[in-house]
Amino acid sequence: IIDPPAEIKIDISSDGKTAKITPVKPYKLGQGYTIFIKPETKIKGGKTLGKEYGMQFNVINYSGI
Repeated sequence: IIDPPAEIKIDISSDGKTAKITPVKPYKLGQGYTIFIKPETKIKGGKTLGKEYGMQFNVINYSGI
């Protein structure tokens, strides 16, 4: 889940340990986002994560060099 909502593409590595999250459209400049991975997300072997994980990031305005 991404908040505020944005259309994203998720690719899982072949070993199942890494998720690459890429926006379909560029993120909005100056906007903060939070990505949540829910506890019921299944991992390799059919188990679930068991707890929620979150990460926050900001897309900075860039005016060039």
